[in-house]
Amino acid sequence: MLLSAQINESDTLSIKANLSLTGFYQGGNVETIIFRAKSEFSFKPLKNLVFKTQNSYVYQEFEKNKADEDILSVNFLYLNPDRKLYPFTAWLYKYQFPKRN
Repeated sequence: MLLSAQINESDTLSIKANLSLTGFYQGGNVETIIFRAKSEFSFKPLKNLVFKTQNSYVYQEFEKNKADEDILSVNFLYLNPDRKLYPFTAWLYKYQFPKRN
């Protein structure tokens, strides 16, 4: 089986960054706090090499008890991304903070 793919045109810019932050608070019977952050960064250190990282963070709390706190990082290294077929490597890091109650 042969697969072909191409990264987004915007991924081949010399440098690109995005950041998104969202939060939610709800009072009342069940007090709820949710905070999310998402970032994306890519740069092209050499003509034929692109590094891209996507990171996210989530924090959730219900009734002053932490329910969730996670970090996820997905990273890519592309070689010759302008070609129709090109090699790449990907690595993933995920960490769930322990709950302390």
